[in-house]
Amino acid sequence: GAGSRTTAAASGLDPAEPLAAAAGPGRHDQWEKEVGSPGGCSQKQSSARAKSTGQQEGGEDKECSWTAAEERGHPRQSAPVGRGCGTAELSELRIVLLGLSGAGRSATGNTLLGETRFKSQLASQPVTTTCDEGSRSWCGRRVVVLDTPPIFGGSHWDKGKVDRELSCCKKFISHGLYALVLVTQLGRYTKEDWEVQKGVQKAFGRDAMKHMMVVFTCEEDLGGGSLQEYVKTAEGGALQSLVKACGNRYCGVSNRETGPRRDKQADAVLQMALDVAR
Repeated sequence: GAGSRTTAAASGLDPAEPLAAAAGPGRHDQWEKEVGSPGGCSQKQSSARAKSTGQQEGGEDKECSWTAAEERGHPRQSAPVGRGCGTAELSELRIVLLGLSGAGRSATGNTLLGETRFKSQLASQPVTTTCDEGSRSWCGRRVVVLDTPPIFGGSHWDKGKVDRELSCCKKFISHGLYALVLVTQLGRYTKEDWEVQKGVQKAFGRDAMKHMMVVFTCEEDLGGGSLQEYVKTAEGGALQSLVKACGNRYCGVSNRETGPRRDKQADAVLQMALDVAR
């Protein structure tokens, strides 16, 4: 199912100056400042599973599991969980979840997979510290979701660790169709979110923006209102500039949803990701 798709009208505003920060829960830099305030909502989500790592705990390097398996000529195991809507073998779709600590990357990954594959909880420090993946079957194709640590936008990790995780991301998207999904929490767009977008462009090259889209988490905070209207009327122009830089491709999710509502959200995000990947 395509689900609902949302696009924002290009505002024509210049790229936003980074916003001043104010403290907010669940973000590792604790520098948040809200841009506008929520006033509208919607629904969307889906199912599955697989595995990978970028670095062993304790700092010892380990080759990305998906890359090692493929280079040896062994396909990774797939978990054909979820409804799916076709039987033909189609190209694999790979999705990289990017964003700040506390933005909801892992929870969004679980929504897309339809199961609790990634650890997600409120914490003062990043919960995800190495790249990890999960997979599912969707509409006749295998979808692989990569959950990443907060490697852009003010990461306090040393350069070596950041480079290792970034290398895993680059290897992950070197095969097949891919989409780069910037995850940001509704109502808490900050300077660091803008830096994530710029960091992605710098790390993955000029073509990165052609593969990028935005997912707003905590869509339930809109209270039934329109996400398009929220983006359009957000103060300062920063949010509009981010969305415009990503080709006006964005949608919202409430990661608290379950069942058919979760599946509907996942369908919408996955369909947009597929369109971006093509």
